[in-house]
Amino acid sequence: MHVITRCGPAKEVGDLVSIGCPSIFNTDDIWAWFDFVFKHGSNYACKVIAITVWAIWHARNKQVMEGKQQTAQDIKIIVASLVRELDEINRKLPDQRETMKTHWKPPQDPNVNSAVKLQIHQSCSGFVIRNEIGLILGSGAVKNDYISYSFSAEAIACIQALKFAEMGFRQIEVEGDSRTTIMIINQGVVDKSTMGVYIEEIKAMATRFQRISFKHVDRKANGVGHIIAQERFNLTENTFWVEEVPVAAVEAEN
Repeated sequence: MHVITRCGPAKEVGDLVSIGCPSIFNTDDIWAWFDFVFKHGSNYACKVIAITVWAIWHARNKQVMEGKQQTAQDIKIIVASLVRELDEINRKLPDQRETMKTHWKPPQDPNVNSAVKLQIHQSCSGFVIRNEIGLILGSGAVKNDYISYSFSAEAIACIQALKFAEMGFRQIEVEGDSRTTIMIINQGVVDKSTMGVYIEEIKAMATRFQRISFKHVDRKANGVGHIIAQERFNLTENTFWVEEVPVAAVEAEN
């Protein structure tokens, strides 16, 4: 609580982003503080406070783990950039969204997912590829270091699935449950966010296939890829399977 609200840099950042703090600000219970903020604050204030708290905590981790210090002004710039990016994403989303139940069914494409441990800057990619009748053609689990953002982890998982698919697939549809990642890939414009370099690599790799598309699915429809990604944390090395998946994924399917 002290790190994100009361220490000198945190107070300075709070002043810079110009968001007033509620009267319960001095509580030592961070969950009570968040509860009060999100019950009584405006949508804009809640958004900026949440992003600011994340940015302060991220800056603290970079200082402790990497010895890199960010000034309050640096954090303010990051907060402003993320607020603008979130607003732009929300602006492009449809005003009305249909709610539907989705159950996983055998696709003729790679399902990709990632599991992230930001506190140790690691992620694990998981993917499974099936043919048009649902038979498993291959799967893989890869650990990645120096990961700071979950969106970057999802993009890296996509890259690793495409590398595997290059071994013999020419027409594919990639499915992932990160709406933001899939949307940015499909936009076809230069991306200047943190994961921009990964998006550009995905677009370059996409030109090697006869037909390729990227589709968003919810987590329930992408559960196997997520299980494989989680399983990599239990393995001693990166692992790839031909015509099968890990035991944990088999048990989940059944």
